[in-house]
Amino acid sequence: MIACVWPLIALAVLLQAPTAPGPAVTEFTLPAGVRAALRHEPGTGAAAICVTVAAGAEADPEGSRVADLTTRCLFGDNLNLSKTAVWRAVYSTGGDLSCVWSEEGVVISCVTIPERFEDALYIIAQALKNAEMDAESVAAAKRAIGASLRADAANPDAVATAAAREALFPGSPYGKQRLQSDAALRRLTRADVVRCYQAWFRPERCTVSVVGDVTTARARRALENYFVDFERRPVQRLPVAEANATADPARQAPALRSGTSLVLTLLAAPPPASEDFPAALTLTALLGGGKGSRMFRELREAEGIGYALGAECRRLPAGNQIVASVETPPSEAARAEEILDGVVAGLVTRPPGEAELERARRFASGAYRLAHERARDRAYYLAFWAGTTLGASADEALAARISKVTAEDIVRVARAAVGHRARVVVGPPQP
Repeated sequence: MIACVWPLIALAVLLQAPTAPGPAVTEFTLPAGVRAALRHEPGTGAAAICVTVAAGAEADPEGSRVADLTTRCLFGDNLNLSKTAVWRAVYSTGGDLSCVWSEEGVVISCVTIPERFEDALYIIAQALKNAEMDAESVAAAKRAIGASLRADAANPDAVATAAAREALFPGSPYGKQRLQSDAALRRLTRADVVRCYQAWFRPERCTVSVVGDVTTARARRALENYFVDFERRPVQRLPVAEANATADPARQAPALRSGTSLVLTLLAAPPPASEDFPAALTLTALLGGGKGSRMFRELREAEGIGYALGAECRRLPAGNQIVASVETPPSEAARAEEILDGVVAGLVTRPPGEAELERARRFASGAYRLAHERARDRAYYLAFWAGTTLGASADEALAARISKVTAEDIVRVARAAVGHRARVVVGPPQP
């Protein structure tokens, strides 16, 4: 659920600080097809590795959670190590390794000391190349996913987002209702997991980044060594789904036993590689970023509505999505929905003035910079951008691009977003 409480003091300080150019980034593609981005940060005392795999919603077109299941089995038995040996090795490198699936894709992340960098990279490479998807790992992963499905089914934000995507992407993998996949999950077999692994966890779908106290030469040498034998047969790539045009979006109202109601609007917006992505981030800040946003002023200050409210960008291969939501008492949900609709429509009919626009640009730029505080996060964003057509250099260039966003850019992106949106209200059953 989106909260309206932001680290405003830290953000204000950060916004006033000049942006120093970061260390140079080295990009290349390994012979196997894996894209790589390296940034040497001497003296940091850490080495962060991030691998992104383009195996999100499109790798689970039926909504069975097969890609999630496959992701959770990566660090079980493999060709060279047993599951026990794998996790003993993970522990020896620092134990800080995560592997997460979402509709956006797979993110494998590890932070260790520079001396154990090669050990950590070896474990990750083995998982990508040689995981065996042993039966014990598959069974344990099924139990864990089942528990997460039950938790998500009671989470208003998860329920609302799933309903909104179902409306915005009808008939596509991005609109599949995965919160109701218990039966399909139980039917999955180890053979299904192996097929998903072979089809989607492929070198050309992987991007790896290394950030920290590891020289570029050393990191490149390790990558070339550990991924030299990463080979799989090519498979046909599925087309990317487009958002459904909705001049007047249908209102959905899933019932959920809860003490509050969540009003959510999901707007389709340009993907990160688009020229209009900086405008989408600025529009998000204008809409619901902090106490100066339109949502806060028109809902909280003018009407006193909303326990928590705000807007954020959530990425999918099908394109960036702006999610605006407000949590209210059930008795105020109808009024909150009416005001939120007006705020969204006002993005087109009431363009921002220069002062409001400058606040939104600074907020968007500062929030993005704050998201780079940890080595793990810097490695993620470097891998993310390296996997786009813009390349890893787009990471550092984004702040400058945001500073050039105009009111005309905001209106153009808002007009397209308002025409591709979904609206959901989740709350207790009404009598």
